[in-house]
Amino acid sequence: MKRVVMVFLGILFLGMTGILAGRMGRLKGEEQGFREISERVQKNRQNSGNSLVCQDEEGDFVRSMLPEYKELILENPDFTGWISVADTRIDYPVMHTPAEPEYYLHRNFYGADSYSGTPFIGQGSLDPRSRNVILYGHHMRNGSMFSDLMKYRGREFWETHRLLRFDTLYERQEYEIFAVCYGTGTESADDSLWIYRFINGSDEEYQAYVSRLKETAFYETGIEPDGNPLLLLVTCSYQEADGRFIVAAQQRNPQKQEVESDK
Repeated sequence: MKRVVMVFLGILFLGMTGILAGRMGRLKGEEQGFREISERVQKNRQNSGNSLVCQDEEGDFVRSMLPEYKELILENPDFTGWISVADTRIDYPVMHTPAEPEYYLHRNFYGADSYSGTPFIGQGSLDPRSRNVILYGHHMRNGSMFSDLMKYRGREFWETHRLLRFDTLYERQEYEIFAVCYGTGTESADDSLWIYRFINGSDEEYQAYVSRLKETAFYETGIEPDGNPLLLLVTCSYQEADGRFIVAAQQRNPQKQEVESDK
């Protein structure tokens, strides 16, 4: 009986090892796919100018799609932007499917099944009238997707990495981080999902929202958002069941003029 048990445990161990090895191989392949997309974007970005906003013959503002993203939008019309943070592995396309926001939760850029998924817009939009956009990405144990957001738990990392980049298809945009905090993904009586409910609103609602983010922040940044659009990056955390880790930033110097797009 003892020998049978040992054989069974050995088979179980080998099976689990094989499963884990297979998953790690799959995750490595998924990450490599994103690295290849990133390399294409970087190459096209280096060959393009810094600004594509100009005036036509009548003096109206017009803009063209950024060259580095033209190939990607043709490959997948759900592609809507690019998120990157210096000195992290965060350098990914961002997807947007308003009718089914979590469509890319477990799909890669091309829509195929993917354990790590692709970062996506969960609430808000890139419409200039939207005052808040929330991006979601998995916290993968291999360090991919939004795992490196956890570096912002310490103020030291924020001090040297307070800016992040979130491009739309038409603008290269920078955001300044003003608050880092925990949240939850579970509905409860204490209004725990308040952070996901603000999309558009009055100046009073905007300030109340910002104040609540700063009140729950791990540390004071001294940055006070002044009405500019907000960007929240959200990933899973493990401080509690269904916990969330949140990095909140405001857009720097957003363009005020209205322009036409050629998407």
